[in-house]
Amino acid sequence: QVYDARVAELDDSLAEVKALYFAKYGRDLEDFEDEGEPVYDAEGMAWQVSVGRGAIAQKEAYNAKLESLEDSLQEVKVLYRAKYGDDLDFDDELDSFCDADGTQWVRTAACSATVQQQAYSKRVEALDDRVAELKTLYFAKYGHDLEDYEDEQEQLYDAQGTAWSVTVGRGIVHQREAYDSRLNGLLKGLEEVKALYRAKYGRDLADYEDEGELLYDAEGTAWSVTVGRGASEQKQVYDARVAELDDSLAEVKALYFAKYGRDLEDFEDEGEPVYDAEGMAWQVSVGRGAIAQKEAYNAKLESLEDSLQEVKVLYRAKYGDDLDFDDELDSFCDADGTQWVRTAAC
Repeated sequence: QVYDARVAELDDSLAEVKALYFAKYGRDLEDFEDEGEPVYDAEGMAWQVSVGRGAIAQKEAYNAKLESLEDSLQEVKVLYRAKYGDDLDFDDELDSFCDADGTQWVRTAACSATVQQQAYSKRVEALDDRVAELKTLYFAKYGHDLEDYEDEQEQLYDAQGTAWSVTVGRGIVHQREAYDSRLNGLLKGLEEVKALYRAKYGRDLADYEDEGELLYDAEGTAWSVTVGRGASEQKQVYDARVAELDDSLAEVKALYFAKYGRDLEDFEDEGEPVYDAEGMAWQVSVGRGAIAQKEAYNAKLESLEDSLQEVKVLYRAKYGDDLDFDDELDSFCDADGTQWVRTAAC
């Protein structure tokens, strides 16, 4: 209801604007777009008017244009048939013909997506029928299907006694089912092994790794047990360890600040040394992350480039020439007439 009321209100506002426009200019906005003529303002500048259409009006205009194009296409086909005595709708994808000079041409007619889909479906059905026919003939001759060889893992012997291993292609659905079935079988086998181990030793393999203890065999040899973890569990353990290290680092920084009244970053920023109780100076270096290092590198590089530009300006002001020589070697004479060879590093 709220939506309908809002739409009705907007329609009323639009009708009011159209009425005001008609009262001022004596015609509707739709008239300009229908006629395709521009609108001229007081300065004589031409404006092209575009009036928004609703979805229904756009659909009707699209259908009308599509019908016009189809009519034009039919007209072209009629003219082609009248001139060449043949249709553009070739039954085969490739059709050849000879022109007046005897040159042979291959004609290709484009088909719509629907026609292509229908042709594709018919071709697939024809292939399926042929495969089914071949399977029937094979079964009639040998008494069983090709799938039976692969299922039984037996070999096929020809007339000369040569053994052949038969492989039958499976669809993706069948392959997925076989994969899931095999995976479930492996998981059940793993669970069975774990149950047998627990029944024999009274504990799981994971217990050894969690406790970090060694496992001793009957001869007393110590073994370190490593139990494989899934990707999710490894990620959780890694995140927990990183969080623990971050907490330890924050604790160390807090203790340092409580003792010295400042952070480690302050020393590195100021570039000053730290003196211990014996008066020995230490240079503090605080590790930065990759992003901070990249920013510092870019800032230093920009500073060096600015300094280089400043040197070039000073050089040009003093010698009236640039450091950017076109040639690697350039010679000049000083006030005493001595010749010098300048080499610019690249």
